[in-house]
Order: sequence, then structure tokens, then C-alpha cells
Amino acid sequence: SDYEEFIRRILWKCDKEYRNVLPLIFESHTHQVGMAREALKYVRTPLILYVEQDTPLVTDEEIEWDSIIHDLLLSYTNMIRFHFEAVIPEPHKHMIHGFDDKTKTRLIKTSQWSQRPHIASTAFYKRILRDHFSEDAKSFIEDKMHSVLDCAYNDDGLMGWEQFKVHIYAPDGNHKRSYHADGRDGEEKYDNTQIF
Repeated sequence: SDYEEFIRRILWKCDKEYRNVLPLIFESHTHQVGMAREALKYVRTPLILYVEQDTPLVTDEEIEWDSIIHDLLLSYTNMIRFHFEAVIPEPHKHMIHGFDDKTKTRLIKTSQWSQRPHIASTAFYKRILRDHFSEDAKSFIEDKMHSVLDCAYNDDGLMGWEQFKVHIYAPDGNHKRSYHADGRDGEEKYDNTQIF
């Protein structure tokens, strides 16, 4: 019922407040891959901002949008993740590969995919959905791409990372640029029904 109310409210906002938003309602379960594929059919920009409804960006910290867009448009990066913690946790450091000296923005190279908020090249997103998921895929994007990036790096080091060029936005001090409202509130993930 909470989710149905969320949909009702967002549709009302799209009708009354948001002028440049196209809501897509799915009558059947298509999961993240199916929804992303359908949404990308309507994208007319070179970049997309992916934000799940329960993982918004913070509003109390600056995000250097101009330099982020610069780095994406020049293909120095394909995707920039907005971190959900102030620092990189120790258990994640094996997926962190240093600061990138090519970029205008302070970015950390990573072989860790996360579906938390990120900005990416539209072409890159279309490529990963085409190359790493079947036509009938119904799954979380992260559940597949996390291992794809990890394997690419483990097999070929930074040359493997170069295939994807994923970064974490890492300004001096606090890296946290998103948070989690736990919209699913511990619901089952339905791992046994995912189709990759």
C-alpha cells in the first residue's frame, strides 16, 4: 500500500509540478533491467542520472555537476557513482584502484558496481544492458554487473577496469552524496526468480 501511494503521489507531481518528467508505469513485473531498457527508449540526452526512489541524493553537500558532466562527455569515465558513506569502508577497499589523474573531477577508480545513485553515459548504459543481460532478463542490474566489473579487474587489472571506467565521486572530506530510506523495508529480494 505504501508503494501504491508513492506511485499516486509521483503521478500527481508529474501532472502538477514537474514539467519535464515522463512517468512510465509497468503493468507487469519487468524488474530493473526491463524498466531501464524501456526508459532508455525515451532518453534524448547523452547522459542519464539513475536514482532509485528510496536512495536520494543528499541536499546538504555540493556536487560539482559541471566538471562531472565534462568528464563524462569527454569519455574519461562512463559512470560516476555517488557514495552512500563518508569514506570508503575497509571491506570495499580491494575494489578501489586509486584516484584518476585524467579527470577534472576528483574521482576514484572502482571495480565495484552499485545501483545507488549514479550518472552515466546513455550509450554506456545501453551497452551494458545489451552485452550482459539476455533479451528476456528480469533482474536487478547490480546483481549481475557487480561480478562483471569485479571479474574484469581481477582478470586484467586496470586494462579490465578500462572496459567500464566506473568511478566514485570523491571530493575532499566527506564522500557521502546519497542516503538510503529503505523503501523495501527488508522485503524479500526474490533472488530465485531473477532471469539474467
